[in-house]
Amino acid sequence: LLQTYAGYPDDVIGQIVGCRGIGGTIGFFAAMFIGRLDPRIGMTIGFGLLALSGVWLMELDLNIGPRDLLLNSTVQGLATGVVWVPLSVMAFSTLDHRQVAEAMAVFHLLRNIGSSLFISLAFALVVRSTGENYGRMTEMLSPYARALSLPWSMGEWTMETSSGLTRLSKELLRQAAMIGYLNAFRSEEHTSELQSRLHLVC
Repeated sequence: LLQTYAGYPDDVIGQIVGCRGIGGTIGFFAAMFIGRLDPRIGMTIGFGLLALSGVWLMELDLNIGPRDLLLNSTVQGLATGVVWVPLSVMAFSTLDHRQVAEAMAVFHLLRNIGSSLFISLAFALVVRSTGENYGRMTEMLSPYARALSLPWSMGEWTMETSSGLTRLSKELLRQAAMIGYLNAFRSEEHTSELQSRLHLVC
């Protein structure tokens, strides 16, 4: 999303991903102090931060600045660090120390399976939603569309030349992909709302 559709360079994307690691490191240290009170407090704070970052991601668009992405990535890392320590402590608190090694292996195996399943489903949703919304948005474009008769608002997007059609198609693909990514966090109702806005514009 950031590289192909938002146009961010590799070094900026690396900094955004790196901020998650920085936030995770801070979260692990913070969890040591929070865990002295009650593990449930740390888990509540961590899951609350995860929910906050998820709601924040629902408001993304292709014009988002790098500062917001850096902060969101840091919050995600911080939440992961705060959650992971008390979650591990509570998961193995009732086990005998001789069973911890085997339990840890099963714990991480199930976590990896769950993560892989969610990533696969989310990616499938993004691909399906991108194609679906691209098809719907192309239906709104025609030589009789009011917006296409305003050259000062359309710029190089035109249906009269092959190069203009190519630029218009790329822009529709960018918008469709953005809606697809949003659908990984939101319901289909948000897609209908965005499409209705595009229909009013066209």
